[in-house]
Amino acid sequence: MPNWTPPFFLLVLAAVAALSTPGPAQASTTQRRLIATGRDNPTPAEFKAHLAAFEKLPFDGTVIRPTRQRADGTTAPAEFAFSRDPWQPAEIEAMVLDLKETKPARARENFLAVLAQPGDVDWFDDTGWRETVDHWRLLARAAKLGGLRGLAFDARPPAATATTVRRLFSYQEQSQRGEKDFAAYAKVARDRGREVMLAVGTEFPEAVIVCHHLYSDLLPLLVSEASPAALLPSHPWGLLPSFIDGWWDAAPPKMIVIDGNQETGQRASSEAAFNRAYTNLRAQSSRLAAPEHRAKIRAQLLVSHGLLLDAFLPPYENSWFTDPHNGPPDARLAAHTNHALQASDGWAWIHSENGRWWPTTPDSTTPEPTSVWTDRFPGAVAALASVRTPAATAKERLAAAAPTDNRLANADFAKTGKENLPASWWSWQREDSRGTARRVTPATGASQPATVVWTGAIEATFGQDLAVKAGETYAVGARLKSTGHGTASLKIGWKDSRGKWTSTAAAMEIPPDGSPDPDGWQSVAALVRVPAGASQLAFMLAAAGQLSSEEQAEFAQPVAVKL
Repeated sequence: MPNWTPPFFLLVLAAVAALSTPGPAQASTTQRRLIATGRDNPTPAEFKAHLAAFEKLPFDGTVIRPTRQRADGTTAPAEFAFSRDPWQPAEIEAMVLDLKETKPARARENFLAVLAQPGDVDWFDDTGWRETVDHWRLLARAAKLGGLRGLAFDARPPAATATTVRRLFSYQEQSQRGEKDFAAYAKVARDRGREVMLAVGTEFPEAVIVCHHLYSDLLPLLVSEASPAALLPSHPWGLLPSFIDGWWDAAPPKMIVIDGNQETGQRASSEAAFNRAYTNLRAQSSRLAAPEHRAKIRAQLLVSHGLLLDAFLPPYENSWFTDPHNGPPDARLAAHTNHALQASDGWAWIHSENGRWWPTTPDSTTPEPTSVWTDRFPGAVAALASVRTPAATAKERLAAAAPTDNRLANADFAKTGKENLPASWWSWQREDSRGTARRVTPATGASQPATVVWTGAIEATFGQDLAVKAGETYAVGARLKSTGHGTASLKIGWKDSRGKWTSTAAAMEIPPDGSPDPDGWQSVAALVRVPAGASQLAFMLAAAGQLSSEEQAEFAQPVAVKL
């Protein structure tokens, strides 16, 4: 038997939790959140009108395109915060009203978009920056009053070739570069960041600010031990760390900043790549910040990943985004999203460009696309749902399965084999374990089928090996009951074609979910994907930690269904 240690991502998250001070950052690691964002982000009015339909999708929230209503009654976009145009507080009242009147039942993780566009404000323009800071203030106020989680900040211009939009954070593109050196720009960028955060923190001190691009795009500068400072003047994001230092100067203690890691997340194509990106961001981000902010970064910076939904369909799938040979698109989407959530602090961003989740309306101000994702990528919803709530999805699949779908032989333990144990099942216990295995025949007329029991076992299992293929997905489950100090669980392991244990990092131990029923029974359910190199799924009903023969673990109704 393999050594049943936690998967790598659990060890990473445990290490991060140990380093972080108690507070919101730790609390945020306990839930998986999928956020929809893209070119179809709704306005507040569209969010209000179509939320009920959106909540049927496997998302926990979305990014909303803010709007403002001018004095003449016309509506204007309000996400273009980095501008010299004055906004009036009254202009956001209609947006706030729409948000207040929208009551999400489930999708409660929603954010107002803030774009570093049009970027026509010089860093040294005090008048222009007063307006920019005021834009941030009004958007934070709207998010707070509207019941949203916070703001979604995108520092990137829409296109590198755009003539009306500058790269705000590139020193090379600054208008006064000939007169002012990088240090002068870095200082004023930090000052502006502090002004922005003072405004946001005053309006919404507990806000979550997710950044599509934060430190993650600068990770290539951190591959050596040398300081990255010398390379920042020539980097497209060279002034961004200084701007964020200003945030940390003034960030309230309850505020959370999330590195959305959009670029790296879209390029990662394996579990190892996502783990590496998470570990690097956790370990290296503070090297891009002022030394005095390292404790704040540990406590208030979370790491997430952004995935491009389009990448799983042609023509993207033939480029570096994903490997089309690694299974069908929905399986790859599920795998990548699962890797992204595991190697994160609980957040993943599903970005889309050529499809939409939100419907179009006759007066919609939301730009193209017009194609609907449920039509363009039929398997996407099921794939995302299976990752967002794997246990619930597994239970649904198992409840809908027919008895003949169960791949396990003798799943009702009706047939007996050697020593009155169930046929088709093997039993094992650790060398120093002195447990007793037995099959329990149901009483005449009882609705409960036969069960199997371990008593007095330190570590033991009933198991069955199923022939499987790499890339297949299974819903697995069982009923179990434990009495005394011991535990009962379902374990899934993997063997190669020779019957040797393999892919131990992909092994799982699934504990009971929920409170026991009146008779003490609990259910377990999970989705498992066969890893590369595995030819057999080892389905194991496991008992552990029993101190005497009076303590036992009982199992019933094991099931494994291929999806």
